[in-house]
Amino acid sequence: MPRIPEEQIERLKAEVSLERLAEARGIALKRHGADLIASASGAGSPFVAAWQGRVVLQVQSLPR
Repeated sequence: MPRIPEEQIERLKAEVSLERLAEARGIALKRHGADLIASASGAGSPFVAAWQGRVVLQVQSLPR
């Protein structure tokens, strides 16, 4: 499988908000200080049943 060109990856990172992408997929995010936390409870993902943890999005490091 060919690798995705780095320029395309950087363009997508600049154009797509990870926060909005998570919310569009039904993943509930909660503010925790400067970060956003997605926990398994109420996340609305088809993988929630098998997911035993949480994801932390460090907002200051996310591209805008």
